[in-house]
Amino acid sequence: MLLVGDAAGHGMKSCLSIMTMHTLVRMMRRHEYRDTAHFVDEINKGLCDQSIVTEKGGFITLLYGVLSADSHTLQWSAAGHQPPLLQNLATGTIEPLAGDDAGGMPLAVDEDEEYESYTCELPDSFRLLLYTDGLEEAFPEGDDENQFGVEGIIRTMAESVDLPLEEALARLFDASNEFTAGTGRKDDTSVLMLERRG
Repeated sequence: MLLVGDAAGHGMKSCLSIMTMHTLVRMMRRHEYRDTAHFVDEINKGLCDQSIVTEKGGFITLLYGVLSADSHTLQWSAAGHQPPLLQNLATGTIEPLAGDDAGGMPLAVDEDEEYESYTCELPDSFRLLLYTDGLEEAFPEGDDENQFGVEGIIRTMAESVDLPLEEALARLFDASNEFTAGTGRKDDTSVLMLERRG
């Protein structure tokens, strides 16, 4: 099970929103779900009943995925969240697993929202990146139109392809920090990177 989430805003409310979601996830993962979309549907319904999340227009973005036992297939669903990036280590290609419209609506906005599940075959050797928008939207002080972007993430992944996984992950943070001229990222940043080498 792979899961990355990001609550809107900052401070105590965002923290409590994520804690509420974590509680729901822990309770629900004991149940069987036919696919990732069903799981996200249920999380959404549960969060729509939680005023700590919904008040003042609060919401959470989420990316949830399940790797097959042999790690050759990924099924995933998103709620207002950017799709994973897949790096084929044999060919060097790096691309999102779906278009920007694959994310659906964020959680805790509409309890009747229906999410989609996507299934993709993974190459024998790959890196898979799940991340929150704090990495993508990093920008130098006073220049929020000039963001690190998906382009910066892809460029950094390509440049660090021969580094060990831990160093490649650290390089993403270093590169975005360098891009901001040391002023750092303005939003929370969570990153999950997986690797399989065939």
